[in-house]
Amino acid sequence: MPARHAGLRHHRRAHRARRCSDITEHHTREGKLYCAVVLDTYSRRVVGWSIDASPTAALVTNPLGMAIDSRGPADGTIIHSDQGVPSSPLGPSPHAPATPD
Repeated sequence: MPARHAGLRHHRRAHRARRCSDITEHHTREGKLYCAVVLDTYSRRVVGWSIDASPTAALVTNPLGMAIDSRGPADGTIIHSDQGVPSSPLGPSPHAPATPD
């Protein structure tokens, strides 16, 4: 491939290797519902998702498996997750670490 196309080749490889994930908690009439999602940051498409009544390990691993199945296991894939502490619209969780003054 000519030098002028080397950046394009790198760009094509890089766009398949970035994912972000998150878990949300939704309150329903029947109780809490948890949704986990994996987003392809290049296409902005959801490439994996899972919904469950409890926040289990499968809630998180199932969407990762779906993402791998739909996009393939690209070398050097980066998956970002904030790994934060759940909060609510009323403020941070009582289990959240205290912030320094």
